[in-house]
Amino acid sequence: MKKMLTITLLIVLPLLTAFTWFQFFGNKERLLKISDYKIFYGSPTENILEEMRKFDMVIIETHEYTSEQIKTIQQDGTIVLGYLSVMELETWNEGLVKKVEESDYLFVDKKKKYIQEWDTYLMDLSSKHYQELLLTDARNHILSKDVDGIFIDTAGDIDDYFYKDEQTKQKLRDGYLQLLTALKQQDPEILILQNWGFDTYKTTTKNLVNGIMWENFDISRLENSEWGQNWIEFFKKEQKLAVFTVAPDEKSRQYSKKQGFIPYQNNSSIYNEWE
Repeated sequence: MKKMLTITLLIVLPLLTAFTWFQFFGNKERLLKISDYKIFYGSPTENILEEMRKFDMVIIETHEYTSEQIKTIQQDGTIVLGYLSVMELETWNEGLVKKVEESDYLFVDKKKKYIQEWDTYLMDLSSKHYQELLLTDARNHILSKDVDGIFIDTAGDIDDYFYKDEQTKQKLRDGYLQLLTALKQQDPEILILQNWGFDTYKTTTKNLVNGIMWENFDISRLENSEWGQNWIEFFKKEQKLAVFTVAPDEKSRQYSKKQGFIPYQNNSSIYNEWE
């Protein structure tokens, strides 16, 4: 009897292991199967929830949703990603603002860096305290609602603001790497889509993110741009990486599709209205 049990285990366990690994790697490539998606940061209505189910993926501000509403969106297989800003602290997020310490802010020329366009402050992503706040916020307001993944916004600030400041850039990249590693440890199956931060992806996060978003993918700016063409060719060669674009017009949307990217047409970087 023991011999039969041993033989059975020798047969079954490798199959279970193979199935588990298939699930793991299959999940990581789910973003590659998406053909359309939508970004919406506003509050949902019953009609909007039903409309969301028609897309392969939606990116939402999960503070506005209940777990039940997210389950409704997922019923037909729609992937749901929850929004998380890592380099900028929104002043509207009063719960998080109350918890940050003075040392969590990023000081530039001995002053806090305020971004008027978005009413946000740049944060020191290398701060352990700030990392813990982000992890707690992600756990309580995103992961707890059983989303499929996290949309990481403002990571591109590292490249945009500190491309000439090697020391600060490396410090922030190290902190970002620590944050992503901790997120994966909390939920190894979580999908991560990073907005912008192309150099940071290339040097630091390529083994931890499942997709890259390229906002303002505008053919009029990119077609004759050496910088743009170099990055288009780079991402076309990246295996197992889903590339999403936000195109301002139909011509840019078609140009994105031609590259093998996944476009969403929106003429601004504001996503609070359902159209």
